[in-house]
Amino acid sequence: MRLHHAEGIVPSTRSGRLHPDVWLQAVDVAWFATAAGVAILCWYRTLSFEPPVLDAHAYWVTSPFMPYKVSEMGAADAYHYSPAFLWAIELVKVLPWPVFRAIWEAGIITALAWLVGWRLLPVALLSSLFLADYAWGNIMILTAASLAVAFRYPAAYAFPILTKVST
Repeated sequence: MRLHHAEGIVPSTRSGRLHPDVWLQAVDVAWFATAAGVAILCWYRTLSFEPPVLDAHAYWVTSPFMPYKVSEMGAADAYHYSPAFLWAIELVKVLPWPVFRAIWEAGIITALAWLVGWRLLPVALLSSLFLADYAWGNIMILTAASLAVAFRYPAAYAFPILTKVST
């Protein structure tokens, strides 16, 4: 099978190896396949009847008027963050739980993609640290992204300050 380039047959180097552009195209295809798989996983998790993810469900269900109604460690829907964070996401909380969950998980994946770059995204998606954060709906990857942005824009330090006051 011959691979085709925009101008015809794929160029090769004098040693007979494929041109570096062909390898970049292969990486692009692999990245697209991985991203599509993650998107399907996200939709599957959203539409399935799995038990709710721990932290994201607590963000969605907790009232900003009584944020510490459930605050025991390990309790279902326990909220351990600043009330200001609840007020910041209040407009998104009016969405149904599956939609909120899909948006939350897409935000985590987008932040991870921005942090590691598109070429390392497939490897990062398979890491146990990401999978734990994704499954629990935690904000650690979003906090890491806000810290990276804060090097350029110091106002981004507000996100970790508003969310992780006690930790």
